[in-house]
Amino acid sequence: MAPQSPPAEYLGFISVTETSSQGFLGGFLILDRNGHPIEFHCTVPVHANRAQEILYGETLGSFLCGQQIAPSLYKHKKTAVTALITDSPLFLSFGAEADVPFLLLLNPMPAGIREALPGVITPTLSDVCALGRVDPAEWKEAEEDGLRYMLRAGDSETGISESLRLFRRLIDLTEPFDRIYLAIKESLKGS
Repeated sequence: MAPQSPPAEYLGFISVTETSSQGFLGGFLILDRNGHPIEFHCTVPVHANRAQEILYGETLGSFLCGQQIAPSLYKHKKTAVTALITDSPLFLSFGAEADVPFLLLLNPMPAGIREALPGVITPTLSDVCALGRVDPAEWKEAEEDGLRYMLRAGDSETGISESLRLFRRLIDLTEPFDRIYLAIKESLKGS
């Protein structure tokens, strides 16, 4: 009897870029363990109207990303993912609602955190939760072989750790965000 291969596992990577002319553009990339793309989705530019800018104030980014962009991207996926990984604290409010483990990479520090907290070498959980407009009590920090990340307080570190280890054998978990940014940039050329 031939040995059975383990069940397929896929990781979802979700990110956003903001431009003054285009607004917020979200991207969602699903990869297999080898780092091969399974699915990619991106949003059209999402702009806030003037009333939203006034009413949401400093919370506008987390509203647009966590309540509009992420749910829109996630509902269009066809492949089930083991976990969702982001590099932006603006998605944390969506992460609290996601039906799979949700991680925010902290190391290396993503540009969104670096720009919001200039001069900070190691952001605290409270600092990052403030950027994402979520309650720090609902999140925890973890580290796996030098990779620092945040995850929901109710998610099992053990299960996530094993999934990350399987993927990290072949891919750098920060690299898919470069692919998302480049794919979004390429999609803008056609518009």
